[in-house]
Amino acid sequence: MICNYREKYRAITWFRIDYMINPKIEEEWPIKPIESLEGAKDFDIAKYLNDNIYLLEGEVIKATIEIDNPNYVQFVIDWFGRNSRTYKKDGKLYADIKCNESALFYWYMQYSECVTIVSPQSLIDRVKKEAERIVKKYE
Repeated sequence: MICNYREKYRAITWFRIDYMINPKIEEEWPIKPIESLEGAKDFDIAKYLNDNIYLLEGEVIKATIEIDNPNYVQFVIDWFGRNSRTYKKDGKLYADIKCNESALFYWYMQYSECVTIVSPQSLIDRVKKEAERIVKKYE
């Protein structure tokens, strides 16, 4: 459920309804038009969902990945659609992606066999740290 809940936290937030027990609408709470919420004037549900593919907290970033095999372009398009742009440069295949950084991290972990993160450095560092943690776990 994507909604506004106590604007002092964030204009738009989300909740998993599968975790809710006996949800109800509080009649005394005012229903506000989305345009009246700070930072949500031009809210676009499709853009919000594309920017936050796993609905995780975090900032939306621009990233570049190298796609190791042309057959894997479908994974980028399936997940990121219009939030991605694929192109060739120096004989290699790349994609620029706009996405929530945490969501992109977990997407990368799922598809790390077929793509390489080129930028931003903060995401590369996060992946390296997680890879080291996983290796230590199994030593």
